[in-house]
Amino acid sequence: MWTGGRNTTFRILSAAALSDAKFPIGAKCLNGEGIGRESRNGAARQCARDGSLYCDANGGLGVKISILESCLTKRCERFRLSQNSLMSLLRICVVFIYASAVQADTSQPPAIVAQGFDISQTREGILGSFSRLRIRVEAPEGIRELRVKERSYEVDLATTLELSNLQLFGLDKRARRYRDLTLNFQNYLNSKIENEGKYTFEITVTDNKERTVTTMLNVVASRTVPEDSAEIETFRLMRIGAGPVQGSPDFGVTWKTIESSRVVIRIGRIKGGATMLGKVTESDYEGVKTKKMLQHRVQNTEPVESIDLATVNNAASGEVMAVVFQDRKYLIRVRESKIAHSDLGTIVTLLGDYKY
Repeated sequence: MWTGGRNTTFRILSAAALSDAKFPIGAKCLNGEGIGRESRNGAARQCARDGSLYCDANGGLGVKISILESCLTKRCERFRLSQNSLMSLLRICVVFIYASAVQADTSQPPAIVAQGFDISQTREGILGSFSRLRIRVEAPEGIRELRVKERSYEVDLATTLELSNLQLFGLDKRARRYRDLTLNFQNYLNSKIENEGKYTFEITVTDNKERTVTTMLNVVASRTVPEDSAEIETFRLMRIGAGPVQGSPDFGVTWKTIESSRVVIRIGRIKGGATMLGKVTESDYEGVKTKKMLQHRVQNTEPVESIDLATVNNAASGEVMAVVFQDRKYLIRVRESKIAHSDLGTIVTLLGDYKY
């Protein structure tokens, strides 16, 4: 039972209870304007079906399925919420508004992040021989547009139907299919840049909430390699079970597996092998252009006894080590880590490039 005003009492019945309600002869079935008809035997069920309000001839109880109304003396008016009902409604509104605000706070805007270097710094390379140059695009709400513009070339990687456009940036599907992806500018630089000079890429991502972020990537292309330029080669190292590390070249290091679920390997120096081992960021690796810079980078790297790398699902990609072996200084970057299983044990393979 609830009280809706002075001398006014009402109650809410379920649809089933309302259909079975028995009202005395003389009760009225009222519509929204208070116009009604007198009830006869069984008339209550008809009123229940059409959603009308019941008032007895003396202005007693009133019930409506769709909206709450009450009967005052010989007339019908809208039900006024009691203080308790109003407070309950306010609580519900506050909870709803708070939940909406929390949801809005957790919705992250799109972002564009360089991988392995500072995007504010100009990147340098040799015409036709650029190494990979990766930009990470993240849009938790989904990518609506992903535009790349360089001079007269412009493409929306979210909507383009040309596979050749996608392949220029290391993609095989349109960006609209993703919430995050990595663009590799290597193919574009080596196929579209034909002359020395500075080139600027304008990268713009818009998510499905119409939020937009734009970043500039600057690249300088040259025809010649400086005489003191650091040499770059590739490597492949593999270890099967508890066997020795195989592959080329020999950096005087080995490793063992210390955790099986992520296949974490612990890399260390072997006896008579490397005399120094340290960890370097990929940004530092990319920034080293000359042999003098490489010497300085390795000399200023803090030596460590070992380095732990998770290798499952290519987790070691981008990890860089500084090594001194046989008086030669190296910066070694892992670009791919592979896992396989055999009767002799887990096969861990590291592939990448190194500077010396």
